[in-house]
Amino acid sequence: MSKYYTYRQVRPKPRQIHPIWRGIGCLMFLIIPVISIAAAWLIVDNIWTRLPYWMIAPIRLPWFMYQYLPQPTYLLASILGRERLLAYIIFTLLILTVLSGILSFVYATIYRLIGPPRYSPIDAPPPKAKVKRYRR
Repeated sequence: MSKYYTYRQVRPKPRQIHPIWRGIGCLMFLIIPVISIAAAWLIVDNIWTRLPYWMIAPIRLPWFMYQYLPQPTYLLASILGRERLLAYIIFTLLILTVLSGILSFVYATIYRLIGPPRYSPIDAPPPKAKVKRYRR
């Protein structure tokens, strides 16, 4: 090394996620709920005659909500007063859960097949211990 020059060792950059995966994740974060809402809307509109009454009846607020909070509850009551709202919410959450589970399973399978190796070169190999069954 010279007197006025410091030597910098070039370190390799750590592996990062490709930016396209962030975009796909953001799109999935927005698209899956929209698909769930649309599918729930179609399903409930086609089978609403076979649903139980408590799912298709308008949601009613308790009497004390109108007594103590007069203005906001009328707006809330107009939203909750829609028929089949509870059925839409239940089916949306159900479809959202199923779609998220399917996508997680597909992602985990693809990651396992294509992803990085389980152990890096600096990891110790897994132990190969044979455990004997304990007998008295």
